[in-house]
Amino acid sequence: MAASSPDKPASPGTASSSSASGCSSPDGTKEADGQPGRAAEIEEIDVWWGSYASRTMLPGFLLCLLLTLVLLVMDWYLESRDRRSDLISSAVLGLAGALWLFEGTRWVYRMVAINYRLTNRRLLYTRGFKRPDSWAIELAQVTDVSVACGPVERLLSVGRISIQVKDGNSPSLVLDGVLNPQRVARTIRRRVRQAKDRG
Repeated sequence: MAASSPDKPASPGTASSSSASGCSSPDGTKEADGQPGRAAEIEEIDVWWGSYASRTMLPGFLLCLLLTLVLLVMDWYLESRDRRSDLISSAVLGLAGALWLFEGTRWVYRMVAINYRLTNRRLLYTRGFKRPDSWAIELAQVTDVSVACGPVERLLSVGRISIQVKDGNSPSLVLDGVLNPQRVARTIRRRVRQAKDRG
């Protein structure tokens, strides 16, 4: 699943319904519940959305390929020595199939079930299907945004973004498998500064 460009805001039509409704004041600011002097919260607009980048799983698939080749070579060796039985051959093929099934299931799950969304007010993280785990962080509460990439991840242009909030007791939120993580992190930092300036 491809991620949208972090520097291209989404259409205002995707704004959250959480913004208060009401008439506009003479200076152009909306007033909540029609009461003068109560300015509504700024309209929430999507800035970037993303998901787990499929290329992050490439090392795992290469490992599966290597293990499959080892199993096939072992099967061929036993056959050349007349020590292979139908049971052993079936077990080797079954093990190779189980490896690919496991890795394929992980790939599909991460691609579909892990989603990230950045608005001009919050960072949201969703993981799961029927009853997904969801987290939402107010950008004004973010204290640090850092990027971690291994050598292979740098080669694949993927990485992990760690988000630290003001509450020291709360663990940092980690966005795994983010495509172009440095660019996304810059976008998050810029939006964090803007949110703090508004606050």
